[in-house]
Amino acid sequence: MTGDLDWVVRAWLELDPNPAHRDQLRALVEQGNTRELERLFEQPLSFGTAGLRGAVGPGTSAMNLVMVTALARALSDYLSTRAQVARVVIGFDARPESESYARAIAKELADDGHHVLLLEKAAPTPLVAFLARLRGTDAAVVATASHNPRSDAGIKVFDELGIQIKGPWDREIQARMGNTSRELIERVLMPRRKTEQAGRIEAPEARDIAAYFSWIRELGQRVDPGSGARIRVAYSPLHGVGGEAALRVAKELGFDLAVVEEQAEPDGAFPTLPRPNPEEPGTMDLLSALAEDENLSLALANDPDADRLALLAENEGGQLVQWSGDELGLLLADAWLEAAKVPDPLLVASVVSSPAVALLAEKRGATLARTLTGFKWICHRADTDSFVFAYEEALGYCFGLGPRRPVLDKDGIAALAIVVSLARRLAAETGLSPGQALTRRLAELSVEVGLWVNKPHNVRFESDEIAARARVGQQLLRSPSLGKIADFQVERRVDYRVPSVAEERGIPTDDVLTLELRRADAQAVVHVRPSGTEPKLKIYCHVGSELGRVEDAPLVRARLEQTAHEISSALERVLLSAP
Repeated sequence: MTGDLDWVVRAWLELDPNPAHRDQLRALVEQGNTRELERLFEQPLSFGTAGLRGAVGPGTSAMNLVMVTALARALSDYLSTRAQVARVVIGFDARPESESYARAIAKELADDGHHVLLLEKAAPTPLVAFLARLRGTDAAVVATASHNPRSDAGIKVFDELGIQIKGPWDREIQARMGNTSRELIERVLMPRRKTEQAGRIEAPEARDIAAYFSWIRELGQRVDPGSGARIRVAYSPLHGVGGEAALRVAKELGFDLAVVEEQAEPDGAFPTLPRPNPEEPGTMDLLSALAEDENLSLALANDPDADRLALLAENEGGQLVQWSGDELGLLLADAWLEAAKVPDPLLVASVVSSPAVALLAEKRGATLARTLTGFKWICHRADTDSFVFAYEEALGYCFGLGPRRPVLDKDGIAALAIVVSLARRLAAETGLSPGQALTRRLAELSVEVGLWVNKPHNVRFESDEIAARARVGQQLLRSPSLGKIADFQVERRVDYRVPSVAEERGIPTDDVLTLELRRADAQAVVHVRPSGTEPKLKIYCHVGSELGRVEDAPLVRARLEQTAHEISSALERVLLSAP
């Protein structure tokens, strides 16, 4: 080992309180595995989606208590430049490391004289976002890796508005953590300043938590002010923290949940799931089976930190079908515009979300703002007195009532309350089952704005070689020499890396490429971008055409889904065929 690497490893062995991590490092030292040691300490984790996420393990390139301490101290130092005594609310999900991370951050902040509201048990991320705005805190922190693989852990940071951080917060915190492994470790080893005023850690008041559920109840009651029907819906928290909250909402709004028993209790090992992400194949299988066993036409799932919502609904033929985030986003945008009744309403969606919502906004007299992907961008744009609804296709939804917007983050519990309330009302109006009533309403909207399908596709980097080929392939997609994809003509390219292009659309530059495609019977809009949390490229392929009648929706949808698959497959071939 080089002298610097030797120092870093020895210092880490003194700092890391996790014996398994220390044993792993000692074994690598004894084996002389310098390559793996260099990988572990090559570069500290950098801020991605409003914080840090990564695999749990030793070293600065992984998530562990040393990295959490570095982040906590950097956050504390930055908060001290903004307030003498900062107030911070902290929550955590059910992953194995999350509670210890949350308590470590709380202790560091309190030791520096700040005041901390620490939730006593694992709770939904949107509850923390709500408490931050309700109490007017200077920041909020959630120890969560959301829907990342089970091996990951993470920390998410919110600013003084209760919105996921962006610049300058992320840059300031990152800089205070240190740009190299040695710098980061030296700062963790450095004695902390002494504070004149002692900080404190206390739990949020029960009435503040109750206020969150009062808000959720109001959302549901606005959508269904009085159908009075009691419906039963299948539900899974996917081993996450949403179960208790969902049952409370069901009780207060008067509907019943049939919960997947094997997934009801929080368990960060996610023992029944291939991946803890409702968008991934196989994740919704137990929920679908429960709905079929109990003859339920509607099934819902929150992701592990309950900030997203996935939906299965009975289609025209009586089969349970999982909706895309864009389909649910269109339905919720229409329903909440009607229920909110805010003058000159504002909708917000990411640039990769469906063209359908723009067409709906035009027909409803609303303004649609597009932002980069991620709720840190979406909700900073939504923080205005005309805000009504925001979403991104990755199953995230946010609701406001103009001047009242107590949660400026995606909220899977709020989405659940509104979806069930809407299904109950539509079922009462149409005589259809709750799931089929939602399916029919989506088809009616598609007659208005065209039927659009989106088939997200991931190109995972299983090796450095695949990642390198994909980078070359991205350049080919940007080249005018590629004039055709599948049997669609490339009519236009929009490269958000180009400052003039991003500025024209009022958003920062980002590594997003949009391709507008057309053939005689359909049009397509395709977006390609790297994931902010995992080693993969994400392809969003929206294909649309006119829908003349509600009854034609199944056939048109099937044709468009096949077309979307063909386009995505063609794109993957382009991306991975590069030498």
